[in-house]
Amino acid sequence: MMEHVPQSIRMKVLREFIRVARHAVIIIAPQDTAENKQAEEMVLKHENNRFLIEHRQHGLVDFNQIINELNELQKQGEIKSYRVHKLDNLLTRVCV
Repeated sequence: MMEHVPQSIRMKVLREFIRVARHAVIIIAPQDTAENKQAEEMVLKHENNRFLIEHRQHGLVDFNQIINELNELQKQGEIKSYRVHKLDNLLTRVCV
């Protein structure tokens, strides 16, 4: 859902997820890659998908930015640990 949130408040939203979570936060979102952008544009040529239009407006998710924020939160003691499992170009595999 992070791809539907304006980039300017994504880290604030991440912090809020962490604040209200009891045990864990799981973030699954299309990554900001050329392949994912191309796949979404292919779909948009054939379908006026409002969710993909939001992706275009807000931008896909830069997981490096999220990792940097998680590192900072860990340094501050706000989180104990985190794991990242990358599913590269998931959208491409689903759409093509």
